[in-house]
Amino acid sequence: ESILMDQMRETEDKRRRLEEAELMAIEASRAAEETRQQQETDQRREAEQVAKVARVPPEPAADEPNKVEFQFRAPDGRRVRRSFLSSHLVGQVYDYVDAELLAADGEAYRLVSTMPRREYTDRDQSLADAGLQGQCALIMERVQA
Repeated sequence: ESILMDQMRETEDKRRRLEEAELMAIEASRAAEETRQQQETDQRREAEQVAKVARVPPEPAADEPNKVEFQFRAPDGRRVRRSFLSSHLVGQVYDYVDAELLAADGEAYRLVSTMPRREYTDRDQSLADAGLQGQCALIMERVQA
């Protein structure tokens, strides 16, 4: 009877060790998958950031007659100045703001003027068509999800 009990205990110990090993393997596999997904997400964000920077046109010369001078204000109070041509697209302005002020933040926002209040959300519109000319102050306004 003692031998039988020892065999049962040994069998139970083997089963428990096997289950623990399986659980550890599952956990390791899950952790590896999470790491892989995070790396893919990071690489995708980095590629998007590089693409945005590439889409930002060079700043026009100081004496360019068709330039629009912007002052952008971020939600944290930072301010940045940058000029664009009136023929540039609103989307290129967003790309600049994403690259210069947001970096990895990635939170949704819209560019707005305050006097009069106007939102600039049509990214395919030229600055001239959007009514942006001369000197403009735009605020980055967070979009509530």
